[in-house]
Amino acid sequence: MFKNYLKITIRNFLKHKTYSFINISGLAIGMACCLLIMLWVQDELSFDKFHANAGGIYRVVVMDRDNPARGVARVGAPWGPALQREYAEVRNFVRFRFTGRTLVASGDKRFYESEGLHADATIFQVFTFPLITGDPLTALREPNSIVINEDLAEKYFGRTDPIGQTLTFDNEVERKVTGVFKNVPHNSHMHFEFLLPFSNYQRWDVDKWDVNNFHLYLLIQKHSQATELEAKLPEFVRSHISDERADEALVKLQPLTDIHLYSNLHREFEANGDITYVYLFAIVAFFILAIACINFVNLTTARSASRAREVAIRKVVGSRRQQLIAQFLGESVFLSVIALILAVVLSETLLPYFSELSGKSVGLELSSKLYFLPVFTGITLVVGVLAGAYPAFILSGFRPVAALQGGDRTGSRRALLRKTLVITQFTISIFLIIGTAVAYDQFNFLSNTKLGFENEQVAVIRINNSAVKEKYQAFKHELMQNPNILDVSATANLLGGSDWGMPVFVESADGEKKFQSRILIVDHDFVETMQMDMAQGRDFSTEFANDRDNAILINEAAARQLGWKQPIGKTIRRIEGEDEAGNTIWKKARVVGVVRDFHFRSLHQEIEPMVMYIVPEWFSYLNVRIRPDQLSSTLDFMKRKWREFEPGRPFDTFFLDQDFNQFYRAERRFGETFAAFSLLAIFVACLGLFGLAAFTAEQRTKEIGVRKVLGASVSQIVVLLSREFGRLVLFALFLASPIAYYAVSKWLQGFAYRTEIGLATFLLVGLTVLAVAIFTVSSQAIKAALANPVESLRYE
Repeated sequence: MFKNYLKITIRNFLKHKTYSFINISGLAIGMACCLLIMLWVQDELSFDKFHANAGGIYRVVVMDRDNPARGVARVGAPWGPALQREYAEVRNFVRFRFTGRTLVASGDKRFYESEGLHADATIFQVFTFPLITGDPLTALREPNSIVINEDLAEKYFGRTDPIGQTLTFDNEVERKVTGVFKNVPHNSHMHFEFLLPFSNYQRWDVDKWDVNNFHLYLLIQKHSQATELEAKLPEFVRSHISDERADEALVKLQPLTDIHLYSNLHREFEANGDITYVYLFAIVAFFILAIACINFVNLTTARSASRAREVAIRKVVGSRRQQLIAQFLGESVFLSVIALILAVVLSETLLPYFSELSGKSVGLELSSKLYFLPVFTGITLVVGVLAGAYPAFILSGFRPVAALQGGDRTGSRRALLRKTLVITQFTISIFLIIGTAVAYDQFNFLSNTKLGFENEQVAVIRINNSAVKEKYQAFKHELMQNPNILDVSATANLLGGSDWGMPVFVESADGEKKFQSRILIVDHDFVETMQMDMAQGRDFSTEFANDRDNAILINEAAARQLGWKQPIGKTIRRIEGEDEAGNTIWKKARVVGVVRDFHFRSLHQEIEPMVMYIVPEWFSYLNVRIRPDQLSSTLDFMKRKWREFEPGRPFDTFFLDQDFNQFYRAERRFGETFAAFSLLAIFVACLGLFGLAAFTAEQRTKEIGVRKVLGASVSQIVVLLSREFGRLVLFALFLASPIAYYAVSKWLQGFAYRTEIGLATFLLVGLTVLAVAIFTVSSQAIKAALANPVESLRYE
């Protein structure tokens, strides 16, 4: 019996090649898209779960009670030891501090390395970063030790055993390699290439309770104790810092596995993901699979009517209804299984392109993702059963006499089902296309929004820990001798998120009040180099000798928040540095100018108050504005000048606009990936529409022949066959538009500055989808209309 069913299934498959191809290919594409997206989703959800203690590790963060968006992912260095000492819930802790960009040398190999961390020796007890060689208990005990990853070991030592060998830092300090760890997995929220002992870190902020420069992770005894410990933290802050700080700040414990998708604080280790995008991609996967399944069900149901006579004959010769049900369900599931196999092959083929598009290296590796197997097997069976349900349960119940006479009282119900399914799939497709269009508009808005300064053609030279830092004025003078260099300025930090958050004290009616502000340390030429505009007062100027110590600039946001309509001449007390005893040096300065608001971070965030002043000892960067037409030769000139001043260090530069573009890399990749799958969704929908149009034209062959004999033109017949599908697409547009408007509005709320959602977007998308649908249907309609009416009337 099974052999007979299989033979009939293959025979039907070959007899109707076009419909079989559309059915299987549409479902295979939908399954492949769903599989690729679920690989991406699974990867996002897997972050940091490879640690053995993942469920017990928490990061300590500080939130602003009034504005949670100002939260910072770091705390003071003394917090870790104190928390373990005072609270039994804390089993262990690890502190991290970035090493900064460092020149590392071994023999004649010299490279700048920026992926380094100072870490407590307990890192290998708290986190699971396996050592290939070395003892995890002692690897970071020695003051001048270093633990490196596999890539650095090969980069500096090749196949030689690195243990016991030395790396020279900044041409001064030698560090002995005491361990090699496996490369940090990609699904970690922190990445680093080497570790230095935290005990070796002796900078000014190491004993500051209220300087949030250190990432702190706690290993908690039990999950339930984390909540209890968090409730005790305000008192901890009061006892070690101040009552004021405890009232202003909200100290929280973040579960390690929540950081990647749920945290977007200032001073994160690196850019995190977003749970919103996980939800969106999961929805897209479901939608594309739904469209493919609708096609499969629709075409199978449409074709089922042609088999009514086959059913009648089988019943006449003795087939039982259960046998017919098994046959039709078996055929449908068989096609679904073929589609699943093709989907796996297609996914494997497209995986490299998907990885490049999404920026995420994921592998199919079904052996390590066994949970995918039951999921897609279940989908295959469900789709097969749904598609085969009509012929299996409805046709198998026909009375043989009625079927042989051509009676079909379920035709209207089948037509209604097909219309409903077409509307559903085009509603989904239009929803996705509108989302893609709005995302494109938003990215275009981000790219073209005026930042309040010009970041293009600005080369940034790192001068920290170099001889150029001490002679930056002379170096600036040499650079300015080149006519292709327009301006040069020095800064301690950069536009683009490396601004610092520091308190200042401002004058008020009650004396002085504390004011939390962003800080930029700049020189006299910064505003001119960045082509900023002044709203009030003047810029820094070398013509005023006191500007170095007594002048300060603020932005409009600071003036607004302080309520200063006339800020010029107001006094601000700001941090200058530290004395030999480690005490903070405060210095009073007067506001000499107000800079028009500029976006010193991404457009996700509103412009915050900003204070700018001059401290040459802190300078770490030179910003060089150059002419675009002589870019290569100008960079060569800068490199030659660098060698004259600093022959012991490689020239190290990057462009500021490229640095800013990193803000929107995740959104850009999301938009491109979303667009690709949206186009695939509309393609699959049109593939099904093509099959239905061909079926409709075939069903109305005699009608078309009669109409042509009676004088109907080709255009009239094309309109006749296309009109119904056009109405369905228009109705889908009517349904999809309000849903899409609500969804994209919610997404845009994640941006402090966003594009407007215009009616034109909906009209353009609607007309485009309608045109594509009509074109798809018309291709079959024209074919039917051009057929010879004699052949049409001889049909059957």
